[in-house]
Amino acid sequence: MTNRANLTGKKSYPKKQTEWFDTTAFSYPTVINPNGQTSTFIAPGTLGRNSMVGPAFRDLDASIGKDFPIAEGVAGHFTADAFNLSNTPALTNPDTTMTDGNFGKITSVRANSQRQLQLSLRFTF
Repeated sequence: MTNRANLTGKKSYPKKQTEWFDTTAFSYPTVINPNGQTSTFIAPGTLGRNSMVGPAFRDLDASIGKDFPIAEGVAGHFTADAFNLSNTPALTNPDTTMTDGNFGKITSVRANSQRQLQLSLRFTF
């Protein structure tokens, strides 16, 4: 079982890379152990599972092709493919570890999310 935070304020999303959600609306859950001491070991918080929203994923792919005859019984086909044509960055989810200095921040983009172009040429005979 992992610790979940206590929701002590209103959830808000400034949606900046340096502050994806309002980190002041959360507190670390605590419990009183049998010795009367405050403990944070396996303390269930009030924040529900999957109740936070990360950045959306947007991707625009396109393809264009052209067939052309070369000689009797020989043809060619050229294709150009573009993946993430608009080059929109695909952000990862924000850091959700409350004890971390990057809590609420997005620190990276998804691997291989940059624009990629692919050209192909096929001959049929």
